[in-house]
Amino acid sequence: MRESQFWALIKDKLPGHVERMENAIAKGTPDVNLCFEGRELWIELKVLEDNGNFKKGDPSPEQLIWHMKRQISGGRCFVVGRNEKVMKLCQVQRDRSVFELWTCNKPFNWPTFLTVLFHTPPFCTEMEFDTTGDKQ
Repeated sequence: MRESQFWALIKDKLPGHVERMENAIAKGTPDVNLCFEGRELWIELKVLEDNGNFKKGDPSPEQLIWHMKRQISGGRCFVVGRNEKVMKLCQVQRDRSVFELWTCNKPFNWPTFLTVLFHTPPFCTEMEFDTTGDKQ
């Protein structure tokens, strides 16, 4: 699977105003920008290896820095990886690690994917939740 094929499969699953971004000038800018019900998100698309892992060097250092800087400013950014069998929703953290928020084997659970996507705050590992799931 190529990234263009991944885009063709995911674009109709994303609600709201969705645009594929092509930015040859600003390195690290994610592939997709979307806005739905007042929430704007950025998504970097990655094709996973057959074993379900990211390819070596993915996301790139420039992409990790872009995500981190945007989230420091309150933006919501994600890395979505997929192969023929599995899809992962991840978020870059302050230390530039890639934290896996959600993983699903095919058939993909799109409602859960969208719930996690639209309700995860920047730097999710820094958030504290009580037993009801409310932020403390």
